[in-house]
Amino acid sequence: MKQLKAAFEFRRVGPPRSTRGLIGRFDHAPRSSVAALLRKAGPFDAGRDAYRFSNGDPGWPITGEDARVLREHYQRHIDGLSVIGLASLRMALQGYTVSVPVTGTTALPVAVIDFVMN
Repeated sequence: MKQLKAAFEFRRVGPPRSTRGLIGRFDHAPRSSVAALLRKAGPFDAGRDAYRFSNGDPGWPITGEDARVLREHYQRHIDGLSVIGLASLRMALQGYTVSVPVTGTTALPVAVIDFVMN
C-alpha cells in the first residue's frame, strides 16, 4: 500500500485514486502484475526496484556507480553505432532543399547543417 501511495503522489494522481488509473497510463508487462505496474509508475527505489542478478544471494541491485562502470564499458560501441546515424542525418540534411523567394530553390547552408549536427 505504501508503494501504491508513493506512485500516486509521484505521478500526481488526484482523487479518486485507483490502480485502473495507473494501468491506463503505463504499458507494463506482465499486464496482470501490480508490482510491474508500480515499478513502471515510479518512483524508482533501487533497493526495491533494481534488477537483481541471480549470481549472488540476495542478488545485486544496480547502483549509480554500477551504471557508470557499465556505461564506460559499452560507450565505445554506442559511439560507433551513433556515427552511422549521424552520417545518415548529415546526408539527409545535405539533400534537403528549400524554396527562397528571391533566389529560388537552394540547399541548406553548411552553417545550418553544422548547427543541427552539433
